[in-house]
Amino acid sequence: MLPIDMIDPSPYQPREACNEKALDDLAASIKDVGIIQPVVVRPKDDKRYELVAGHRRWLAASHLAMNTIPAIIRPLDNKDAAALSLIENLQREDLNPIETAQGLQRMIDEFAATQKDLAALIGRSKADITHTLGLLKLLPDVQSYIKRGDLSAGHGRVLYRLPHRQQQALAKKAFDKGWTVRKLEQVIAEQKANHASEVPRNPDITRLENVLAEYFSIPVKIRSDQKGSGCITLRYNTLAECEAILERIGLSPDQYQ
Repeated sequence: MLPIDMIDPSPYQPREACNEKALDDLAASIKDVGIIQPVVVRPKDDKRYELVAGHRRWLAASHLAMNTIPAIIRPLDNKDAAALSLIENLQREDLNPIETAQGLQRMIDEFAATQKDLAALIGRSKADITHTLGLLKLLPDVQSYIKRGDLSAGHGRVLYRLPHRQQQALAKKAFDKGWTVRKLEQVIAEQKANHASEVPRNPDITRLENVLAEYFSIPVKIRSDQKGSGCITLRYNTLAECEAILERIGLSPDQYQ
């Protein structure tokens, strides 16, 4: 047993926040049956201890004003402490997907872990590690949807490959309309198909539109497709304007009346 006030929180704790209701439920359970599984700590230079695993149990015990807590003391270096904290939270499914991604990224940044190392460490495929880290490419607003559980990690994996503006718009639509991951994929595929079918605007066509508009004194629109076919639209507002167009192309009233 260790005094609770001798234990400091870990700087490697991947969880950003605890669910208050879940913490209250855990505190009630501890009050009834006690702490079944000890927390894990490591000794510090100042004769205090740093919490490595068991963050929620430690918080719940603190809320209950307990003086001591069962603890296992392990002499861990920073890398092993960070890894153990991450693994414990993943095994208990205590982290949301963004917190998981942040924990993995910290292992890369601070301890030079590779994606292959992380895959072996937490028992997941390298592809899953890649996709999880990809969630950090999402805009903060989009990450918030996933943190709250409004969108799943699957939604995030589809969205992170998109430009930021498109991410935000589609994340909002997916949440507002209750889209499944499959539906989101379909919408993105349709948008890509529509974009691919658009022909880049030819500056020669724009110049021709201007020449024709000046010649007929009305708005002119030229549309063309990838095969080279298209149409020319001359827009008039009155019958007199229509007759003026016909005269311009050499048709007299006798020919069309």
